[in-house]
Amino acid sequence: MTNIVKPLSRKQLQSFLPTQEAVIAFEELFRIASTLSPQSYDNIVAAITNLNNEVAALNNQIVVIQNNISTLQTQIGSIVEITEMLQIEHKREA
Repeated sequence: MTNIVKPLSRKQLQSFLPTQEAVIAFEELFRIASTLSPQSYDNIVAAITNLNNEVAALNNQIVVIQNNISTLQTQIGSIVEITEMLQIEHKREA
């Protein structure tokens, strides 16, 4: 079970927030957070963890794709070189 942190007092919020609107927004955030059950909080943390894992997997896939692109670029470069050499050879024979 997760412990929900006790909200800061208005005076504490005013000590580091720049405006009264920011203080009110923070108080609202604490009010909403206090309505979450520890289980809801744990579910949110689990969802964030799952999303982080999915992002890591996608990043790995991006690396694979980048490597494949690099390999294809190298292969295309070789094909272009061979094609140019064949064209030069064909011109010499003509």
